[in-house]
Amino acid sequence: MPTLRRRNDGCFFVRHLYRDHNTWQILGDGVRYLEHRGIKEGDWFPTDMFMVLWMRRLVYHGNAPPNPPVAMLPDTVEEAAVRVRVEEFHQLLYSAQVDSAWAVVWQGGPGTPTFEQFRKEIGGDRGRRLASWKIKDLAVYLVPVDRRSVFGGAKRIADVRVQIRLADSAPGQCDSREVTEYWFELNNQWRVLWIDF
Repeated sequence: MPTLRRRNDGCFFVRHLYRDHNTWQILGDGVRYLEHRGIKEGDWFPTDMFMVLWMRRLVYHGNAPPNPPVAMLPDTVEEAAVRVRVEEFHQLLYSAQVDSAWAVVWQGGPGTPTFEQFRKEIGGDRGRRLASWKIKDLAVYLVPVDRRSVFGGAKRIADVRVQIRLADSAPGQCDSREVTEYWFELNNQWRVLWIDF
């Protein structure tokens, strides 16, 4: 598995055998990409994540970084499907279409609330509502066949970082924060594991 390491001079590198190389230099943007996903020095991370770094030219071998690094690649088909579903879900929450939003929630997920609890959590009785959202980052991971039963049969999992702003019923009262949502591909449909904002 790829592992983030640090040299004596303080610079980071990745230890991973790929294309006849097992030591990869990593640019600062690559380190930040990993940090946003909770990866720190000494941690291993999925090969899929290494491939994202490699495709974006954020890891390289030799003395000179690739020119120029790719800051943003278009979404893969899987990422695009998740992005559409996440946007749809937040639009439903924003427009208070509770029944439709509930249909996007993974009903069999661990700790999934009842519909009534969900309705209360997204604003109903608390006097708050989703005022805005922006997808900051997302990553899709393939679930190994032998682990799918742990995740309700999901073929893929996505973690999505979303910047949200919740408006309170009191004028001018807002709560802005970044949340991580977990999405599961179940029966060819992306469903969110609902954990309250």
